Amino acid sequence: MQKKNYRAKAKINAAGTATAVVAALVASTSFNGHSSPLTSYDPDMNYHEPITKLLVKIFVITNCDSFYFSMTSIMFAIVPSFPLAQEGLREELTRSRNAVKKAIQALLVSIASFIVSFICSSIAVMPKELKYKWLTIGPAVLGGLFCIIGFARVQWQALKFR
Repeated sequence: MQKKNYRAKAKINAAGTATAVVAALVASTSFNGHSSPLTSYDPDMNYHEPITKLLVKIFVITNCDSFYFSMTSIMFAIVPSFPLAQEGLREELTRSRNAVKKAIQALLVSIASFIVSFICSSIAVMPKELKYKWLTIGPAVLGGLFCIIGFARVQWQALKFR
């Protein structure tokens, strides 16, 4: 019985480690996106399209959200690695499993925010002609659908796992 619990703990630790690695990649990309301005964005420039300023604001907000949720994910993901004194193995497994679930949830929110910020920045830097905007909007809608399907599949698997 104890051997089975140790294997379960090792699997949870591996899931936490993988989640932390992905979250670190998202965090570093989000940080880089925030530290370098959009290619053709100049805040003093008068845009003919008020939508561009709105898209830039949405980019900044969702990029920040992506960074902070990925950092939250990293913090939850490393919790299973902390040894706690006088805690039974079952309690430790429960605590670790819950921490990894929270890490994965925070990572999914981070990735969703990252996708929204990517779409907004892509549309904001395109020339104002609508034909160029569709170069970004079309693939963004298609990619968004794939992400929604993937997110729904992950949630479905999580419900089956319980």
